[in-house]
Amino acid sequence: MNISLKDHLKVGCYLNQRLGVCVVGAGERGTQHAHAWSKIGSVDLISVADVNPLRARRLAKDLKFKFWSTDFESAILREGVNVVSICTPAFYHPEIAIFAASHGKHILCEKPIALTIEDAERMIHTARTNKVKLCIGFQRRYSRYFEVLADLISDGEIGRPVMYRLESAVEIRPKKAMHDMKRGNAGPIVDGCCHFFDLWRLIFHSEPKEVIAKGFVFARDREELQDIEELAPDTAAIIVEFVSGDLGVITISWGLPPGVRGRSGSDVLGPEGVILLEKESMTIIKEGGNVRRVGPFVEDALLNEVQDFIDCVLTGREPKATGEDGLVALKVSLAALESMFSGKPVKVTT
Repeated sequence: MNISLKDHLKVGCYLNQRLGVCVVGAGERGTQHAHAWSKIGSVDLISVADVNPLRARRLAKDLKFKFWSTDFESAILREGVNVVSICTPAFYHPEIAIFAASHGKHILCEKPIALTIEDAERMIHTARTNKVKLCIGFQRRYSRYFEVLADLISDGEIGRPVMYRLESAVEIRPKKAMHDMKRGNAGPIVDGCCHFFDLWRLIFHSEPKEVIAKGFVFARDREELQDIEELAPDTAAIIVEFVSGDLGVITISWGLPPGVRGRSGSDVLGPEGVILLEKESMTIIKEGGNVRRVGPFVEDALLNEVQDFIDCVLTGREPKATGEDGLVALKVSLAALESMFSGKPVKVTT
């Protein structure tokens, strides 16, 4: 491919351009974001915000951010900030993202995008109106592992249609906000399953059509969660049908007693075989004892995501996981909750 002098100059300009980052939320996920940003030489660590001053100050000190604050507005408005990583409970995502976008800042927002369709649409609209990028933290889109899986499915390695099965059963989450339906992350159906609702779109090359779900609140009587006004369902079985005819199936629980875990794992079944999904590799098993191993894949998906987002900001292209992608995943989550409460299948409109 021939590259013009103009393109050479443009690339050189991008390589020399620095971006300033603000991280909002200095908990576990915010710390992971901050460490990812710190590994990129062209990024200046400007500010950290967290309602807990000890956490904000500690993260700023550990990674040498220039400023820290207990309010996100002042942190975002610090001179030099171009990009904001939002790592708070999902309830707060819309307020922070809309403020950041309104002030011309590009946004890398952790999933789920929001708790309501209306809030997600406002985030998308504000980012578009202010011509800033809005990326949602679906890390699996930045993983070579899942790119290869998508190719295997598309190439008909195990035939079509396929069924992707995931099971995960863990104890009550240590962060209580994960269980808060209204002012937190709305439980595993919204906060955890959204990763797979998005991933299935990628590997099936199709859109969700209908959802059916059943579930419970296992942890309803746990003393440590009694101050939460409305507990989210923490245990569910969910089937998502796609336009392609493929199925995504999840059984998940965040409601087991402390120290107790169930079986976790995933695979993809097809009429011609199965793909076992292991931590860093895959095993394809087909008729006649035909077994093939793919991988291993050793990668840092969050670092890949951050690097890709920098490229989006500098070149103007869209992120791999847009606000619209976040909205579709949220619609599937809310359809699953509606199905659970109504006892009926729910159509998904994308």
